[in-house]
Amino acid sequence: MANSKWGHMVALQTPHIVPIPIVEALRDTKKVDPNHDTVRTARKIGISFGD
Repeated sequence: MANSKWGHMVALQTPHIVPIPIVEALRDTKKVDPNHDTVRTARKIGISFGD
């Protein structure tokens, strides 16, 4: 928003954090295993995934 990037989100494209259009981010469905270690760790530290 500070750079007038409305309709964008940030993404990690190692080693950079870059803005990408939300439409591009939503183009393909990406599924995450809810039992993956990263998801389980996130839940343990209080991150909610809306379920």
